[in-house]
Order: sequence, then C-alpha cells, then structure tokens
Amino acid sequence: MKRKNNNNRRNQSVHSPKISDVLSSRYEKARRWFIAQMRDNTDGTWKLFKRLLVAIVIFAILMGVFVGVSRMTSMQWDKEPTNQTIRSTSGDTSITFNNTTGQTLPRRGTYKVKEIRDVIDIVQDGTGKVQHDNIILRIPVDSNGNVISHVAGLESGIPAAVFIHGAGTGNADDSFNDVGTDLASAGFATIVMDKPRWDTWDATRDYPSSAKAYEKAIQYLRSLSYVDDDKVGIFTTSEGTWISPYVIRDDKRIAFEIMMSPMVFSPRHSLGFSVAQIFAITGANPGYQAFVQRLFSMDTAAFSITNIDFESQIPQGYDVPILVAYGAKDVLTAQVSGVQRILELAHSVNNSDVTIRTYPIGNHVLRLGDQTQAKTLYVDHYEYDFVDWAVGVSRGLEQTSSKISGSDVYQAIAVPENLSAHRPLTMYFVAIHVLMLVWLLASLLIGVYAVGKKIYYRLTHQKRRVFGFVGRYQRTLVRVSAVTYMALVLFLAGVGQLVWRVVNLIWGAAPPAPGMIYWSWYAIQTACIFVIVTWSFVAVTLLESISVRAARTKSKKAGTKKEETLTRNSTMSKNSAKLQPILASERLGIIYFNITTEALFFVLLVFAYWGLFIY
Repeated sequence: MKRKNNNNRRNQSVHSPKISDVLSSRYEKARRWFIAQMRDNTDGTWKLFKRLLVAIVIFAILMGVFVGVSRMTSMQWDKEPTNQTIRSTSGDTSITFNNTTGQTLPRRGTYKVKEIRDVIDIVQDGTGKVQHDNIILRIPVDSNGNVISHVAGLESGIPAAVFIHGAGTGNADDSFNDVGTDLASAGFATIVMDKPRWDTWDATRDYPSSAKAYEKAIQYLRSLSYVDDDKVGIFTTSEGTWISPYVIRDDKRIAFEIMMSPMVFSPRHSLGFSVAQIFAITGANPGYQAFVQRLFSMDTAAFSITNIDFESQIPQGYDVPILVAYGAKDVLTAQVSGVQRILELAHSVNNSDVTIRTYPIGNHVLRLGDQTQAKTLYVDHYEYDFVDWAVGVSRGLEQTSSKISGSDVYQAIAVPENLSAHRPLTMYFVAIHVLMLVWLLASLLIGVYAVGKKIYYRLTHQKRRVFGFVGRYQRTLVRVSAVTYMALVLFLAGVGQLVWRVVNLIWGAAPPAPGMIYWSWYAIQTACIFVIVTWSFVAVTLLESISVRAARTKSKKAGTKKEETLTRNSTMSKNSAKLQPILASERLGIIYFNITTEALFFVLLVFAYWGLFIY
C-alpha cells in the first residue's frame, strides 16, 4: 500500500508543471493581451485600455513637473528654537533712580508746552535732491509762556530729543504728537519732523541719507541757546531702529536712545519673521505660511532695491544708554531674539546700560487695542516710564529699578537668519508671473474678438462658425478654463483676505476664525488635480486624432484593395477625410485653443511656484 502511494506521488511530481513554467505562461498571456490592447483599431482609433494608459502616463508626467517645481521653489527654514521666553524680574514697569541732585525732578506734565513750527532743508546723498522738511519744536514754558532754560538736576540748559519715524509716510503733524508733548512737559526740547522721503517709497527708503537728515534736526536743537548740547537724545520706533544706529555711530555726542518696538535685524530677516508669525496667528493654512520662505528669498537687488539686506546691527550704534520697550501683543517683532541681540551689541562696546520694558497689552506701537480706531491710547504707565527714564539718564543718575521688568518676553519661532537672496529663483518667479499675465490677456482679447465676430455673423445672418472646434473640444476647453480661473480667483481671494487680516492684526485687532484662508488651499489643490486629469484626456484625444489622421493618410497612399474598402466604409468621403481637421476647422479656433492652453499651463506653474502641488 505504501509502495503504491509513493508511486502516485512520483507520477504527480513528474506530470505537475513547474512554478517557473506557470509564471512564464501567465506572463506570455499578459504580454499578448497588452500588445493586443495597445494595437490600434483598423480605422486608427484607440482601444479603451490604451486611452486610459496614455492618460495615466501624461497625468503622471504633468504632476511630476508641477510637483517638482513646487519642491524646487520651496526653501528650508529651521524655526527652532520655538516658544522662547525671557522671564521678567518684576511686573512693575516703573523706572526709578537714586536722586542725588537734592531737587525734585520733573515728570510728565510738570511744564506747559509750546509749539514752534519751522522748516529745514534735508538733502539726499548721491542725488542732491532737497526736501523742504516741516518740523515742530516743542519746548517747556512757564505760566507766562516764557521758555524754561533751566530745569532741576542740570547745571545749565535743558535736555532735548529728536523723534525718528517708523514705517509709512509720517509727517510732523501726524506723528509723535503725544509722546513729543510728554517729553517736553518734563523739561525737554523735542523735534518731530516730516519723514525724510525725497522720491523714495517704502521699499527704497534711503536709510543712510535719512540718518543725516535726522542729524540735521539734532544740530538744530543744539543751535538753540537753552539746549544743553551734550544732553540731546533720540526716540526711535520700528523701522527707525534701522536708522538710529547710524545716527549714534556718526554722532558721538548722542546722550541716550529710547527704542520702541525695535526691529533690530535686517529687513529681510525682521520682515520674514513678522509675516511668518502673523500668518500662523491668523490661522492661515500651512501652505500659505510657506509663502514666507519664497517671498523673502527674492533677490530684490536685481531690481535696484537693496534695502532688504540693509545692515543695521552696528555695535557702535548701541554705545549709549538704551531703553527698549515692547508690547506683548506686538506681532511684528522678534522680542526674545531682539533683546538678546541688543544686549550682545551693547556689551560688545562695553555698554551695560540697557533697560528692557514689556507691556502686557501693548501692540506694535504700544497702544491699546485696535490702532485703526481714533485716539487709541498708549498702554498704562508707558508715557510716565519712558519720560522718567529719560529724565534720570539725562542727569547721569544711577538706576535703582529692575533692568528687565513688565510681562514676560515671548517669541514663538526663531528669526529666519538663514534666508538669503536667490537670483535664479527670482528670475523664474518674474518670468512665469509675467508670462501668465501676458497669455491670460491674449486669451481674453481673442475671446472678446470672437464674441464680437459671433455677434456680427448673427446680425448679418451668416451661418459661419467662429472657432469650428471638432467634437467636444469646445466644451472641454470651457470647462477646464472655468475651473482653472475659479481656482485662480479663489487663490487671489485667499491671499487678499490674508493680507487684510495681517494689516488688522498689526494694528491690534483680534484675529477672527481662519475661514477661507485655511480651506481655500485644499480647494485649489483639488481643482489643480481636476484640471490636470482633464488635460490628460484632452491630450489623449489629440494624440488619437493624429493617429487616425496618419492611418488614413497611409491608407490612401498605399492604394490596396483592403485600404480602399476601409475608406469606402468610413463615414466620410476621400475629400472629407483629407480635409477633416484634428482640432478645429477655423484658424481662430486653433489659435485660441493653443493660447488658452498655454495661459492655463502658466497658471498651474504659478500655483506650483507657490507650493500648491505639495500634498
């Protein structure tokens, strides 16, 4: 019995096919099926499998191109360390000194203030352009309106200060009115001037020439008989803290500096940090947040705009007693990194006289709430604090209050100091955006012309076609154009809403729910996939039409009986087969299709540049 079973096993093993033979047979069947499916029909048309396969290949190629562009235009940014904090030693922001003068020192509101208006001419280096600059001089006066030329704690003359503007186009009349009066009411002569602008705008500000313009205002103060020449300081805010180091470096007699919301780092790194932090606070989609790296890697020097890399961290510009004031709601400044860098620069020139104050509910201009509202007040005690500090420092007194106090200094992410200019990326950015606009405009103009032509045919009762598209090309073009343009409009609307919220947040408004600036990113990404899928099948249809045309041309040339039979059985005659268009019967239709296709392609390239193909 066992012998019989063994024989059966031997017979089975002899007759059972090998695994390799089975696999080889299956492979051969699959290969033959694949070849059969890829073979064109007798009339040149494609089988369904071939259409799908070619569409998949085209889709993969297009997606690969756009994903590659998105990857290549992305910039790495290490946001570590995150959530940095400097602990304050006290919540009390008041500033006190050891008063050894034996006199009661003036404070905010001690004196009445008189305003004197004048004009000085400031000249821009290099161009020689002159700006007739309005200035407002504020001085302390007694009850009779006479200038007070002697104040407690100083042997002769009174101290003074010049106010240096932040961003914008501030004039003497609408800048520093309150703080200029505050300091004057404590016995200082103060000057607020029109911001030095000449023919520049925000991106082309001439900071070195501006420093010399403010120096001219300082000299104006020193020319006054009642001002102590060695007691003139500066009050600077935001963008002005890129200018003030040059003033201090070039004028060794500057007595002190009050820095309100200093930017400290170069414009590229300061603004890159600001925008990134604001995007995160507003709840923008991470895709929109990645704009920062691309935007602040622009090589603006290629367009003669060099301010973005302006060097403001000059150690010699920190060699005076400094008061730094930040608002905890300030979304523009890197406060931890800023404090650290100011201390580093000051200590590098052996200056340890740096006082830090942070106010818990102050915004970028140390005001309460939304700065867009009229007459927004400064945060509590700030006006007293900076005046008391200036009074004590101008008299050379020893400070007895804490150097760092107020609310804790907080910073969410690191300053992107690794961001630098990329010339090739900038040129590519300009090229695709310009080409997109050109092709979109050309497509629009042809579309308008076609509509006019269609109306003309109707009015003249001519039964002529404007585009003459074959098959479904017209409907497909309309559908894919509509989706692409809707995605573009949604993209622009999302960016616009984001910019609007950034502006409101800068001025202290509370951020609302993210809404469109979050979900629109995913909607646009979905639309992009739909567009590419549609274009893949359009490309397949075009390739198939070309294949059919080639097959019929070959059939006609060969002149065989079989090919003649194929031609007779077709739905068109020889003449119609010869004249049958692939895309459109009218030249305008072919031109419009090509231009619109290229316009939509550049729209997708722009989307890819901004990272919309990173899924």
